[in-house]
Amino acid sequence: MEVINETLCNSRLTPEGNRRGSLFFRESDLIEWSFKTARAVLPKNELIINEATEQAWDVTRGERSWYPLSIAYAMERGAEIDAIGLQYHMFYKKEDEAKCAVPFFSPSKLYSAMDSYYAMFGKPLQVTEITLPAYSNEAQDEELQADLLEKLYSIWFSHPVMEAVIYWNLVDGYAAFAPQGDMTAGENYYHGGLMRFDLTPKPAYERLHDLFHSRWTTNGEGVTDANGEVRFRGFKGEYEVEADGKKDGFTLNQDINGMEISL
Repeated sequence: MEVINETLCNSRLTPEGNRRGSLFFRESDLIEWSFKTARAVLPKNELIINEATEQAWDVTRGERSWYPLSIAYAMERGAEIDAIGLQYHMFYKKEDEAKCAVPFFSPSKLYSAMDSYYAMFGKPLQVTEITLPAYSNEAQDEELQADLLEKLYSIWFSHPVMEAVIYWNLVDGYAAFAPQGDMTAGENYYHGGLMRFDLTPKPAYERLHDLFHSRWTTNGEGVTDANGEVRFRGFKGEYEVEADGKKDGFTLNQDINGMEISL
């Protein structure tokens, strides 16, 4: 459960037009109060804090960076934060892409930020909101979007404390701050969905589908040895095993050193 979001973003609107301009949102105990309230009504949920892209991935000042500092301050005052959310919206105009978006594609920057958060707080991470623009439906633009997403997802998937990666707009033309189907306005401008307005899948959709259902899924066959044992190396997750027509299931996670399945 994402408890609170974008507390470090400035409001360009009036208090009546934006929650971040309200007096409530400016209270010094906003984060702590929000997590205390959430814990009272959701005692068994994982409670997540979330922050906008530029603030979330900026840890150049370590614990003195804005987001880590606000997390540490809230936790010291009793906020039970279970996981840390990092947005990844590349909401930059095409002419500003090289200057503004490209720095966020750096593997060293991404790994450094993830490592830093875990070193500081020991909490799992989530990439909570992703928009990766294609800027058009031209084949070259869509293929570049797919290439970048494949690399980004692979980086996030490879980090041991990254527990979730969540895409923002699945279909073009239905994004925020724009009339439906108007690809020149609001978030529609970025053509950041994984499917086109007519619901046909883009290369990015196909690429992510292949990652999750092929490359990051373990399938295989083996022959038991003289002790009736077979070994494999696989991704974490739920498995089904079949031998001589009999089936059983098990879950593989990082806390397991070994297990025995008898059929």
